[in-house]
Amino acid sequence: MQWREGQQYGHQLLIELMKTLNVDEKWCEFDREGFTWWAADHAQRVWCEDGVFQHSSTTYRVHCETDLIRGRGHAADFEVALEREMDQTTLNALVFDHDGDTFKLHSSVFATEENMAFLKRTSFAAVVLQLVEAQVMARKLQQAVGATPATSAHPTMGIRTQHDPILGAIGQHFVPAGNNPSRWTGVREWVDTEKAMEREAEKFASDHQTHLQAEFMWSASQTPRGIVLDVNAREAHPALGNGLHFTLSVPLMMSPERVSHMALELNQYERDQSKRSHMLGSWSCHDGSLAFRSFIPNVVYRADLLPELTLNMSIRAQWVNEFFVEKRRQAEAARTSAGQ
Repeated sequence: MQWREGQQYGHQLLIELMKTLNVDEKWCEFDREGFTWWAADHAQRVWCEDGVFQHSSTTYRVHCETDLIRGRGHAADFEVALEREMDQTTLNALVFDHDGDTFKLHSSVFATEENMAFLKRTSFAAVVLQLVEAQVMARKLQQAVGATPATSAHPTMGIRTQHDPILGAIGQHFVPAGNNPSRWTGVREWVDTEKAMEREAEKFASDHQTHLQAEFMWSASQTPRGIVLDVNAREAHPALGNGLHFTLSVPLMMSPERVSHMALELNQYERDQSKRSHMLGSWSCHDGSLAFRSFIPNVVYRADLLPELTLNMSIRAQWVNEFFVEKRRQAEAARTSAGQ
């Protein structure tokens, strides 16, 4: 398997993740693109796409995906309950594998020579949180709506009954760090982020300490507000405590059922398309509206994360505006065709 030689940046990130996770290879299967392992009884796959050369550099997209629950032929029945859970997401999105009739948690990043340093710790956190969240969410949904957890067995080792020690990292490291004040409170990176928003946003406001709100173009419908990004170090996560929250809200009026379905559609679209925005978070139903939510735990803090991920959200705002403009164009074309 060529990726284990670590000759490319994306492959180096895979190797770094394996080392940091201390993956027990007897519970692992390798393939050409990466590996699948069973840290518990939900399979997790980590893999790297082939590099794309553009503007004198090569970018590698690295994915992580963990089985969550079975659709059992009635996947739509679980969408609202699932998307409500995803409102408290951290670094992972909800996607649906139609071939396997399985809901999964997913994250992905675009690795280059320039961003490898900040991606290592962030990707590790996404992988570990994904493992734990899959276990917790599957049990909760089983009790609440009768969902079937998507557990599986290693082809030769069978069902793993004793969890890998890495799942204890949440209680040992993430939660204690979250009990302290947000590490993003009052840092100078707010000034760097404001300078970036001067270029990227239609308008923005910031208290320079804990909160920034920016507005981006919205062309798909007539509304007084555009796409709004809220970045704040005030909102704690219910399980992980303090850190940094991102919420990108789209100004659409839809029913909770429609919001939930659209969130799942956008997650799948973002997973399958190369939009050059790190998929660290999830589209979900937030306060009754469609929003992309992401939470960065205190333990992941790096000085470059706030400006980098805020810029990442501005990229997402641009492509999601284009996505809905195209949706409107297609709907208008269909109405015109039907009226002829």
